[in-house]
Amino acid sequence: MKLTTGFANGIFHVQLNRPEQKNAVDFDVIRELSEALYEAESNQNIHTFFLTGHPGAFCSGGDVQAFHSLRTKEEALTMLRPMNDNLIRLRKLPCVTACFIDGPAVGGGAELAAACDRIYISSKGKAGFIQGKLALSTGWGGAACLKEKVGAKHAFHMLATASVYGSDRLLETGYADAKAENIEEVLADLLPVTVPGEALKSYREPLDASLFYKEMAFEADRCAALWESDEHHKQVELFLNRK
Repeated sequence: MKLTTGFANGIFHVQLNRPEQKNAVDFDVIRELSEALYEAESNQNIHTFFLTGHPGAFCSGGDVQAFHSLRTKEEALTMLRPMNDNLIRLRKLPCVTACFIDGPAVGGGAELAAACDRIYISSKGKAGFIQGKLALSTGWGGAACLKEKVGAKHAFHMLATASVYGSDRLLETGYADAKAENIEEVLADLLPVTVPGEALKSYREPLDASLFYKEMAFEADRCAALWESDEHHKQVELFLNRK
């Protein structure tokens, strides 16, 4: 299993578990995350969906090696749409969602974190939407989530520069919500949620307008169109040859 789960005291803890790949997402992770989301959607006793990575990293985004064989727009969509759907489902969960960044959260990893209600970050945490370095845009819905967190002006700057930011800057912009140095500190800060799931769901629907989900979904198609470009494949080859 590349993703482990545990449930205690109303908190459903989901951990990406690929330390050698800095918890990068491949097709197995996409499938296992979908299964974890189904459990969260089905279990009314879950009040918090808590997402972490194996210690030392949150998520380094899509696994370039695993997705290297995807060449065309149609092939890219076989990865982009399922993960895009995962992030939309994460946003729609009838519970509080939180994550803990204690290392790199870059590319798709920054998108995954942005889909959570609350982001905790350690002094070692950093995040950046570096997709542009591979001649791509966000494909999992993260740009829409980023705009909601930091505003359009800051979001465009972060996306256009493809920069990686440290914890202090991420807290300043509003991308991250609170500082924590370990999971225990996060769990101590996570307040118990007493509102029933159906009531939480009724709050979700007006707060996240349908247009927001359409914006998230559109990112998969936009990224797929760039995916099949010669420039993208050139940058991927350069990246792989540097490793």
